[in-house]
Amino acid sequence: MSKQRVIIISDFITTNVYDPVLALSKKYNIDLILPDPLPSYYQDYKKLLSEQNEINVLQYKLSFITRVFIKILSLLPFISKRKILEIRLYFKKIMIKSSINGRKYLFGIGIEKFGLILLNQVLKTKCTIIYYSLEIYDKPYSTIKVDMELFNHIRTLEAAAHRNADITLIQDYCRWLSIQKYNSINNENKLFFPVSVPCGINNKKGFYLENQFPGIANRKIILAYGLISSWRKVDEIAKVFIGLNEYALVIHGPGEETEKQKIRDISLKANNIFLSEELIDLCDINKVISSAYIALSLYLYPNDNNRFALFSSERNARYCQNGIPFITLRIQEYDEVYEKYKYFEPVESINQLPDAIKKIDNEYDNYRRNAFIAFEQFYSMDKNIEKLIGELENHERL
Repeated sequence: MSKQRVIIISDFITTNVYDPVLALSKKYNIDLILPDPLPSYYQDYKKLLSEQNEINVLQYKLSFITRVFIKILSLLPFISKRKILEIRLYFKKIMIKSSINGRKYLFGIGIEKFGLILLNQVLKTKCTIIYYSLEIYDKPYSTIKVDMELFNHIRTLEAAAHRNADITLIQDYCRWLSIQKYNSINNENKLFFPVSVPCGINNKKGFYLENQFPGIANRKIILAYGLISSWRKVDEIAKVFIGLNEYALVIHGPGEETEKQKIRDISLKANNIFLSEELIDLCDINKVISSAYIALSLYLYPNDNNRFALFSSERNARYCQNGIPFITLRIQEYDEVYEKYKYFEPVESINQLPDAIKKIDNEYDNYRRNAFIAFEQFYSMDKNIEKLIGELENHERL
């Protein structure tokens, strides 16, 4: 029996797109619609997906004449950025319709705002439309200056497309309540799909960080893995570790040079703070994470996207996959998860990090065992994708 076909539209590929698409291809034939060109850091993902027989990667590219036309329009003072956006979307819609050539789909998935907006314009009511939301924000989420008129128009288009969607695919109930409120969604059809990673648990201790930093000696490694940016306040976190000589803080990830320099300056005042700048391939990231004893997952920027990150953060999934307990900011909505599973330790502020580290250290075997249990319960791609496919099949029969 031939597989049924689905369409997925996205304007980016991260692991949060790559892994689910790859997993869904075991059940469905997929037309994955992407822009052309893609930024260089997405190319490897695209290449890997293109090699799968069940995945047809289709890239749409505006013609040279169209791009020149839009450029000229953008220079005219009486043409707003909002109108330019709508013109771009119109031509993208035409290109995508041409590339899919009237194909029929079981369902379509629009990933993030532009994926959903384009899917809604291309398919309308021809099949079940699913909004796969990865980020939730109704205001700009970074410190970068944003054109608010354009941002608000994109939000208006997103909300309208979301209200036309049949199903919302999102990581957990807290995030669902947030996006339901700010997009004014009455449709209660939602499926929960925590950020998940493939393969099973890894209970083998890694030594990547010890080998990279001989100065760690016999200290227990506290890993801060992820983007190094001003709004994550990594420098303030580093200052907490001055004098905690039993532990070594290792900060690993890409980031702003000014923020990295702050870490370097702080490390001169302490011999237990290290900046790991040698980034490795994603397929080897478990070598870094399994080197840790305890990890940090602190989202300090105050919005719902960062508050409700327990099941939307890939690093949490990878920590659990490797049996690494981690520390988060306390979010009341997740207190029940903490009490039941206790694979992370919440703090009210970064000043409580030393106490949280000691608490985990004193019950380390329990926290580590619970992290593995949490992986199987929440973050396993194999289990979550099987559950998702079952829920999609149930929806087909309704």
